[in-house]
Amino acid sequence: MESFTSFAQNFEDVMLWRALRHVVNGCYIDVGAQHPVIDSVSKAFYDRGWRGVHVEPVPQYADLLRAERPDETVLQIALGAEAGSLELNIFPDTGLSTAVDVYARSHRELHGFEGSKLQVPVLPLRTALAFLNNKPVHWLKVDVEGLEEAVLQGWDPAAIEPWIIVIEATVPMSQEVHFATADRILLEAGYKFVYFDGLNRFYVSPQHPELVPAFEAPPNVFDHVQFSENSAWCELASSKLRASLDEQGHQLTEALEHLVKVQEVADARISKAERSALEMEARCAAAEALNREAERLSLLAEGRVSRTEEHTKTQERAIYLEAKLASLEAQLVAKSKQLQDMQRSTSWRISAPVRIVGRPVHRISSAIRENRITSGIKRRIKALISLAAHFIRQRPYVKRLAVAVLNTSPALRSRIIGILIALPVSSVQPHIAGRASPLAPSSDWRPLTFNDLPVEARRIYLDLRAATEA
Repeated sequence: MESFTSFAQNFEDVMLWRALRHVVNGCYIDVGAQHPVIDSVSKAFYDRGWRGVHVEPVPQYADLLRAERPDETVLQIALGAEAGSLELNIFPDTGLSTAVDVYARSHRELHGFEGSKLQVPVLPLRTALAFLNNKPVHWLKVDVEGLEEAVLQGWDPAAIEPWIIVIEATVPMSQEVHFATADRILLEAGYKFVYFDGLNRFYVSPQHPELVPAFEAPPNVFDHVQFSENSAWCELASSKLRASLDEQGHQLTEALEHLVKVQEVADARISKAERSALEMEARCAAAEALNREAERLSLLAEGRVSRTEEHTKTQERAIYLEAKLASLEAQLVAKSKQLQDMQRSTSWRISAPVRIVGRPVHRISSAIRENRITSGIKRRIKALISLAAHFIRQRPYVKRLAVAVLNTSPALRSRIIGILIALPVSSVQPHIAGRASPLAPSSDWRPLTFNDLPVEARRIYLDLRAATEA
């Protein structure tokens, strides 16, 4: 069987649910509704889809009801026999607010409650709830701290006939019963008294006698009741639970404080470790930099050693070359001196024409034997020999030297003599001092130049010149 969570002060909701559990989405009227949850008779029904009307003149609770039950009707008025107003003694955060001054004085003087007064409007129940006329109302609860009779006096049973009516029947905060007038009104309306729970009296409508058996026994284990967390029946357990929670909260606070301290220590250690790590990274970076610098210096040192060795070799080579150069210079000076001495000698000056002519003639003669000179160059060579012969005839001392030289080479001498004999007289005696000479060349004659020679002759000429200059 489904369990039932009770929110009411004295299991009123348990008894009503036992009788009305078969009703789906029923309707109720809660006069003096007070809190929407704590000690609420209607809360369990509301959670099961029922809806109703709340009559609550205390502003504090009327506002809570509107907030918690926005889909229900909340009438912030008092109910009485006639329309008007009354002075309500309000005791905040309790269900003791009352219009009965005697009860209010007792609350203040005997129980120490602080209260205030508030003027509130009053309507008879038949007027205030006229909008419910002819609508089924399954239960009506009246808990107005001493004014229950006045509420019932303003009720019209013909217009609104709840299936069950619950009336508070004791003087507030006591076991003294006070229900005579209310009981008379209900009995006259045909209602049957069925149950008294020590605080409330239950009456069943004459139209629903089938509900009477539900009130034969008080709430019991078969009702499968569970207490709400705010129930007064759970006060001991709640107080122990609150004490336990307070202790746990205290322990949790201490644990959190300890955890904060541990966290602070851990944070400090982490910060120190991070600083150490940064320092270590910096040291590693510095070590790497030093290592790179050492490698660079090592490479520089190796380079310097290599350059030193190379420099040493270069110096040695330079010394060797300087010595070699000095030796060559000395040899050059000696050779130059020898050359100067030779060039200043009489024999050198006398043999100059022979050097000029002899070597080219020798080369040319060799070229002729090898058939490397064309007929054109032969004519030019013959002209050159003719000029040389003319030069020698004009200089007797050169003639004697030339004859001596030619005598050293009979073949050359025979060849030159043969060339001279074959030449015409006019070519052997060139024009001298402006007058015709039998050796003068013909009218188309011109001096032989270097460019007139063929490639082989030029090479021979260059060899002659180099030999002469040497």
